[in-house]
Amino acid sequence: MNLALLAALLLSHPAQAAEVQAQLRVVSDVPEMVGKQVQSPVWAPSTAPRLVHEMTDRDKTTLLRIVRVEGGETKATSVPGARSGRLESLGAGAERADTGAAWWDEGSLFFVRAVGGKSSLHYFDGVPREVTGLPGRVLEVATDSGRGHLFVTMEDEGGLDLHRMSGQGFIEERRRLTRSQHEVENSLSVDRRSGEITYVRTSQEGTRLGHAELEDVSAQEGPTAPGLSNYELLSVASVQGESAKVMYARVPAGMPDGGSSHVLLQLVDGKVSVLAPGAFLPPGLAPSPALGPEGTWVYYVLADAAGGNPIRRVNRRTGVSEALDLGTRFNQEISVSGYADASGKMVPWIAVVAVGDAEGDDVRNHLYMGPLGAWPGW
Repeated sequence: MNLALLAALLLSHPAQAAEVQAQLRVVSDVPEMVGKQVQSPVWAPSTAPRLVHEMTDRDKTTLLRIVRVEGGETKATSVPGARSGRLESLGAGAERADTGAAWWDEGSLFFVRAVGGKSSLHYFDGVPREVTGLPGRVLEVATDSGRGHLFVTMEDEGGLDLHRMSGQGFIEERRRLTRSQHEVENSLSVDRRSGEITYVRTSQEGTRLGHAELEDVSAQEGPTAPGLSNYELLSVASVQGESAKVMYARVPAGMPDGGSSHVLLQLVDGKVSVLAPGAFLPPGLAPSPALGPEGTWVYYVLADAAGGNPIRRVNRRTGVSEALDLGTRFNQEISVSGYADASGKMVPWIAVVAVGDAEGDDVRNHLYMGPLGAWPGW
């Protein structure tokens, strides 16, 4: 081919790049997960790869399971129930839902436990403990361990609102950041450098971003931009150390592909841009956008059923898009973090929830995980 023609073809398609390859390992095909589905993987801020995920029968019980990498092997631990009896302490005998895990450090996390009509905040560092003294049901939790802060959406006498908690037992100091009878705060995202929290405010009138800075007495409406109100915001992730936000949103009826299409948006300096159209989101609450360890790449599932819902990543600074050749099909959701190898090089690790096996004989959601690059012993 003529070199000038080749150069022209390359310049006419600047947003595409070479495929990214990785070798993933399924870590959910174990006896304890027979009949259960995987959802909501969340990586830990640890020195070695570690994550927590939900395993659920989508009927009576949802439990948390922690998977850690030691050398080239994976090991797993399940978060037990209350220690009222031997079977229940092993996770049996209780119809409960443990959801919304948020890591505090590499060895402990917070989560929400719903049993019957009660929904309470729990802490786990090998033993689950309820955070007592809260006025009402807890729906979501986010952490800022560097400052000793918890952010919790919780019911109290004023309704369902966002609270910041700290001090002895995490309840010594509690500041109510929002006061609204007609809004629900969800998808809490903390910038650990600045202490700011950003979230989605949902009401019958629509959705907005909300945020509270470290010294705010109360939260306020978040960064606004022309065009942001054109979308129904579903979840948000803060780019650590920057003002940029990445969001999943639904395209409303009346717009092209409105009513069914989801997009990945970016908000920078008051300007909204579409990073990726046609994103796939699993049923239920939308997961947070998956940012890579440097905050440059955003990973997402493309809504392409015929192609098995492939995974892609987009460079939010340049718009370059890449396909990830991971060997999974019918992908549902992903989570990404970074861990340093023995030489100190930061390697992205990805967790993928995908349906079944390559032969189509298994229709459960399984968890696959692995590095996007070389990792000793893997």
